[in-house]
Amino acid sequence: MTVRNSVRAAALTSLLVMFGPLSGPAQAQTKTELGAGALSGYATILAFGAVCKFDVEKPIGAVLDKNIGAIITTLKVPDGTFEMMVKNSITQLSGHDAETCVWGTDKFNAMIAEMAKEPITAATAAGIAQAPIPPSKRPLSSFPPDGAPATAAAAPAKGGAGALIDGTDVDAILAVAKNYGEATASKDSHGDPTLKLKSKGNGWAIYFYGCDKGASCSSIQFYYGLSTTTKPTPAQINEWNQTKRWARAYIDKDGDPNIVQDVNLSAGVARANLDASIARWTDTIVDFKAFLAKK
Repeated sequence: MTVRNSVRAAALTSLLVMFGPLSGPAQAQTKTELGAGALSGYATILAFGAVCKFDVEKPIGAVLDKNIGAIITTLKVPDGTFEMMVKNSITQLSGHDAETCVWGTDKFNAMIAEMAKEPITAATAAGIAQAPIPPSKRPLSSFPPDGAPATAAAAPAKGGAGALIDGTDVDAILAVAKNYGEATASKDSHGDPTLKLKSKGNGWAIYFYGCDKGASCSSIQFYYGLSTTTKPTPAQINEWNQTKRWARAYIDKDGDPNIVQDVNLSAGVARANLDASIARWTDTIVDFKAFLAKK
């Protein structure tokens, strides 16, 4: 059995203990055993969420918290015990993220909800009142079986509604950029596309990289630079880079400040995504000028 299969099997085992068999009574176990089994299942769920960074849907998470609290209170579980169970489960799963986290957030939530379709027999039989976990936003039936090849969605027609924009479509990038001011297209000394723009009174550029003879470029870079009488210090530029997320700054050979922001287009981006990136960038230019003016 592979690491992935063993980890997933362990998780499903814990979940089945938690929810009990979907048919037949569970009277063979004591109340304490059933409650402990349910708590172990909950610990496994939280560990998976932590290791894989899965976000539990809010309605599901609220019921999980309520049920965990009910078990701890009813069985008088010592303080810190459940937290230690979660920590131990995280330790077992850590280091195997690639094998462990193959479900994704949506399927993770769907799996929890699917297991809870029937009454939570184990905990109920143990006399621990628990709320049923609500259905997930996406039912488990909407996912392909494990191991089944994924069916690729048909790509929207180029230029159509929902079409992705990549580095082959300079006109589409130019059209989006024009939403933020003046924009013209030209070629650089290597024959690669270059866009010159002016937004909010600030001149900036979009340079294309990874091009094949001036076409089919794989990425673009937003660029803004300005000449200043008072030159920024390396410490000031470092402060910007340490405290700002959306553009990195540097000092050029003339001692003037510049900022750049890269956008990967190798697999295409949604028009709305590119639009949002340019909107953020034009605001960043304004922020950068204000930052320098304070120094």
